[in-house]
Amino acid sequence: AADTTSTAIVMFSQELPAPTGTAAALTSMPVSGIGQGCAGAPECIPESIYATALTWTAIPVTGAFAYYEIQRSDDLTDWASIANVTGHHTTSFTDWEARVGMESDYRIRSVNVSDFAGPWSATASFTLTAPGVG
Repeated sequence: AADTTSTAIVMFSQELPAPTGTAAALTSMPVSGIGQGCAGAPECIPESIYATALTWTAIPVTGAFAYYEIQRSDDLTDWASIANVTGHHTTSFTDWEARVGMESDYRIRSVNVSDFAGPWSATASFTLTAPGVG
C-alpha cells in the first residue's frame, strides 16, 4: 500500500475439530449429614441430588488446544456458555445448575490458544425429572 505508516498483522490458525460422541445422562450426588441427631426419623429429606452428566470424546492431541467451551440452552435461555474445561483429555462435565423438569440442550467446541473456536459438536439433550432429588 502507498501508506507506509500502517501496519498489517495477519494471523493464521488451523481450526480444531469438533468433539464427538456428545451425550447427556442422569448423575447424582449422595446427601449426608442432614437430619442427624434429630429425635425421631426425619421426613422428606433427600438422599441424593440429581444433575446432568455431560460426556464427549476428546479431540486428537494438538499443541494448539486451550479449552473446551460448553454451552447450554433450554426453553427459557438461549445458548449460553456454562464452562470452559481446560484439560485436553477431560471428557466429562457435571451440570448441577440445569433446570429441573425442563429439557436442556448441550453443545461443546474446542478453542485453540489464539482463542479461535472450532465447530460445535452435535447437540445432546436431557431432562432432569422433578423434583431433582431422590
